[in-house]
Amino acid sequence: MDWNYYRDLLISNLPGSKLASGGTEIICYCQNTSCDDHYKTSGNGHMYISIPQSDEEVSKFNCFKCGYKGVVTHEVLNQWGVTDKDLYINLSKHNQSIKNSHKKKVVQGIDYYYINNNYITLCDLSEYKLNYINNRLGTNLQYQDIIDFKICLNLIDLLNTNNITATTRDQRIINSLNDNFLGFISLDNSYINFRKVTDNTLHESIDKRYINYQIFKNAGRKNYIIPMSINTNSLIKLHISEGPFDILSVFLNCSNREPGIYVAATGNSYSDIINFILTNYMIPYCEIHIYPDNDKFGTNDYIKKQLNEIYDPYLPVYIHRNDYTGEKDFGVSKNKILEKIIKLK
Repeated sequence: MDWNYYRDLLISNLPGSKLASGGTEIICYCQNTSCDDHYKTSGNGHMYISIPQSDEEVSKFNCFKCGYKGVVTHEVLNQWGVTDKDLYINLSKHNQSIKNSHKKKVVQGIDYYYINNNYITLCDLSEYKLNYINNRLGTNLQYQDIIDFKICLNLIDLLNTNNITATTRDQRIINSLNDNFLGFISLDNSYINFRKVTDNTLHESIDKRYINYQIFKNAGRKNYIIPMSINTNSLIKLHISEGPFDILSVFLNCSNREPGIYVAATGNSYSDIINFILTNYMIPYCEIHIYPDNDKFGTNDYIKKQLNEIYDPYLPVYIHRNDYTGEKDFGVSKNKILEKIIKLK
């Protein structure tokens, strides 16, 4: 795909066009006829069109005035009045190849999907969700932290950025997930573990606190893991909590970003997580730190039964509990954590 030709063709056909962001984007007047920006004859436009810097990207557009956005296809170009038969053919082939090749990488027996989570629509909804995280955990995370931690603020951003067809057929459900949930992208990028962040009453199929959203048909593991490099030549600490907010708080509020492996079980047993990490990452030795909820599934006896199923019964295991009055887990701010540590074995 000749992206330079594509860029020049857009600039010559779209009113108000000029290069932005060091040549990686075009800014122009919005092509949505319902937007006031569409009828401007002077001044800066509000629609941005990305110019891919590699053949593993798709071109996206977004109007920051009316919210008109998506992936540039030959149908979209035709609507904009940009006509070029050869470009139509090449763009269609390119977009289809990206759509068909999300699963490309296999590392130590694990299939990883390529996901670009680098785009966040700057709007009141994104700001609300960012503030929700910071208010809950007592942190000061910025948008770059959200990207680094593989947090999905808006489902529609992720689907459009990666040219992914939604796995649910009803666009109203997608819109509702986008507006009322924030998510944590799983280890292999095949799931999003969504957490409801509003009090709105939703369709009964999604009116729940947590939803595991399957991004790809051949999805793999649901576990959320904080992206991090580790040194296998030193003692590795494996931290496991129930949910993503818990493990994020453990990393930020309890461990002060200490290197290690931080995993949210998201429905899997502790033994499953431990065995998966030990066998797939070829870790010779580690300390296991478990942060259970204070409920019937988090008792020491319940955890001991699960630990009987791990491959190496001699690994040291530490149980961490939040004994702060009124709190049942670690998914809270630092001033609401009273950590009690017990060596189990």
